[in-house]
Amino acid sequence: MSLRLDKIEVLFICRSLDPNRVAGVYKSAWYIYNTLKKYDDIRVFPFFIPNSINTSGFIGETIVFFRLLSKIKRKFNKGRTIVYVHNPDDILPSLGYILRYPTILVLHDIIPLFKKDRRFLYNLYFKFLHIFLRTLIKHRKIVIMVPSNTTKRDLTLYHFIKSRVFVNYWGVDTSRYKPIPHLQKEKYSRNRYIIGFLGGWLGKNKRKRVDILLDAFIKIRQNYDNVELWLAGKYPKWFLEKNKLSIRYFGILDEDEIPEFYNKLDIFVYPSEYEGFGMQILEAIACKTLVLASDIPTFREFLPKQLLFKLNSNSLAEKLIEFLDKNKIRKWTDRLYHKYSKGKFSWENTVYRLYKIIKKIV
Repeated sequence: MSLRLDKIEVLFICRSLDPNRVAGVYKSAWYIYNTLKKYDDIRVFPFFIPNSINTSGFIGETIVFFRLLSKIKRKFNKGRTIVYVHNPDDILPSLGYILRYPTILVLHDIIPLFKKDRRFLYNLYFKFLHIFLRTLIKHRKIVIMVPSNTTKRDLTLYHFIKSRVFVNYWGVDTSRYKPIPHLQKEKYSRNRYIIGFLGGWLGKNKRKRVDILLDAFIKIRQNYDNVELWLAGKYPKWFLEKNKLSIRYFGILDEDEIPEFYNKLDIFVYPSEYEGFGMQILEAIACKTLVLASDIPTFREFLPKQLLFKLNSNSLAEKLIEFLDKNKIRKWTDRLYHKYSKGKFSWENTVYRLYKIIKKIV
């Protein structure tokens, strides 16, 4: 059956459309896809890409990918089709094929292009991807969408064409992430403080520095016995057995459990070395929970300096002690909630900005 030619056809390529995936790259794809479908002059066609780049599996999945693309190629009107690739870090062979259409590449952060790994072929692959994308952008009708000015700056430092990169902040679903009245009341009536983090253990040399949060908490506990640490995510067995001092582990939470987790916290801490955006920060703020984050360029874009700490345990411990005050927590939480939970940080605004780019390209 032929498609209506008066509509813009968007081939939406992503790894997953599962809102229950905690990682921002998956969650943002789901929200953008479902919001974009609401526009009457756009038809969106989801297409899923391989989840791994292991040699045999990736080659086999890529062959399937090519075959499927060749089947649907005849159904698309080339003059009215946009290819939207959400985080194109593991479909390099396919990119050369699909980029005959005007294309929007979404990079959640620059980690897929510049991360290092012990595996030689793995590093070689991503080095090739970096050069390949940079070259294609010079000669094809391609733009890159990123969720922060920091990511745009990083890309231009690596010689990507600045005019081809546009910033589109991610949003937060305020129908799901919102204050729960009885939990908010309980939070301010209890005489203890709950500090929390949502995310797994990635090791001391990785960017999610849970080790710094843990060290800071141990220092605080020496003088404050009414403080608890809650950790949600995947942690190795040795980590759980080693650290039991007033630490509560929740494991991997379902998406419906996360708002309740945020609401119960007095302070949500995000000790990261690098982020393309940091969706958990907006989610916590939307649940009326105070956020303290590492002093990195991305977080400076939308958090005041009073809520940032240098990425070491002493600085974090000092910042936490400074905010062990219910009145101060309430004051800053209300300020953040009214400023950041709506407005430009909504998925409707995110997709509207994307919609305007799509119309401009077509």
